[in-house]
Amino acid sequence: MRAPQPHSGILLPYDNPADPGDSRLDLFPFLALIAVAAALVATAVVLASRAGPGLPPLGSGKAARGRWWHQACADAPRLLPRILPLAVSLALAAMATAVVLGEGRLGGPWLALAILVLQIAGGVVVLVVLLGQLRALREVLGKIADVAGFWPVSDHPLAGSSYRDAALAGITELVDRHGRGEVALVAHSQGSVLCAWLAADAGTGAPRPHLVTSGSPISSVYARFFPATFSPELLAAAAAGSRSWTNFWRDTDPVGFPIAQAENRHLPDPRADGIVRSHSDYWTEPAIIAHIAALARRPS
Repeated sequence: MRAPQPHSGILLPYDNPADPGDSRLDLFPFLALIAVAAALVATAVVLASRAGPGLPPLGSGKAARGRWWHQACADAPRLLPRILPLAVSLALAAMATAVVLGEGRLGGPWLALAILVLQIAGGVVVLVVLLGQLRALREVLGKIADVAGFWPVSDHPLAGSSYRDAALAGITELVDRHGRGEVALVAHSQGSVLCAWLAADAGTGAPRPHLVTSGSPISSVYARFFPATFSPELLAAAAAGSRSWTNFWRDTDPVGFPIAQAENRHLPDPRADGIVRSHSDYWTEPAIIAHIAALARRPS
């Protein structure tokens, strides 16, 4: 009679509570990686389909990549309903396969490879979350945090506290302090959302500033994914609550889009210096500087 051969595995056919190394929880990190991989595959399949904008032009330069992201954000409301069901289906199928084939059978070089992949993923998390490295991922997480932090914590569980009320109070104080003259609120990205919200909520007799927005996610993110709040009526109220509203945008900016209720001015990118600015450096745009200078010369 042959003696049983020693074997190591991630999941064992049984769970012995007395043995801390024998737990089906051991596979959960790998299942999470499988879910992430399934989401990436589903996204790539939908993007590469006839209905999608195609895969990212990784080797075509920053301007081409920026325009691709701009188009992908424009198509997001149409593509997400196709991506999500496919991603969930792939993830469930892959995780079920991993449980059936991996329980008590994953060992040797495959076990070492799986552990290596998990360690690399853990290292990426440490670099991004704790050390602030990997700028591209950090910027994406920062934008998500900006959107989540705009809403009060009573509306969702993703933020400890909202920065919205404190930011609006500070802006209101400055507008009231200089309200007798021509006041221009120059806002970039998330700041444009705050300033439009403030203008829409201004009461009768409140100072009406000029709005100068740039790289604004109002149309690309808020009006599309929160249409009940950022409705055409709210944006019309923002336009009525301001003396003028001029919105600057670039087609290389993933989230900077025209706003129906504003006067929209497209900025060419790159400029004559050849630098692609995408979502950055709106403060140095000659057209924006000239527009603000023209507002400053207007009589009070």
